[in-house]
Amino acid sequence: MNNLIAMFGSLGTFSLVLAVLCPMSFVQGQVQAQQSNIKIVSDASTLGNKAFQPNPLEIPVGTTVIWTNDDFGIHTVTDNNGAFESDTLRPDDTFEFTFNELGTYDYHCMLHPTMVAQVVQHTIMMTMVSLMVTEKT
Repeated sequence: MNNLIAMFGSLGTFSLVLAVLCPMSFVQGQVQAQQSNIKIVSDASTLGNKAFQPNPLEIPVGTTVIWTNDDFGIHTVTDNNGAFESDTLRPDDTFEFTFNELGTYDYHCMLHPTMVAQVVQHTIMMTMVSLMVTEKT
């Protein structure tokens, strides 16, 4: 435990105590209001795994992701395993999906199969640890 405190400092101690003492329903309720954005960038059909930005996107459970087509072409956002699928997105169109299941989601554009990306979803505890490590560096 002392190693964890030394590694993360007082913020880490507070986060660890919060994660242990708070009921999961309270933590999940706080997370569900989060939102993240992914852009389909210009010339996306030629960019492979750089067509969707950011890639990968790491989010906590309950986050709604909004994809925006910033390209001049038409695209889709399609999960490789069928969890979500947009209609065709014309320039400036958006598609949103709320990730309520823990896991890794690989997705692509149905019209341009080389356009690939990933959403990685993890628990609130992993999110707090990730944020603490980022702040430390």
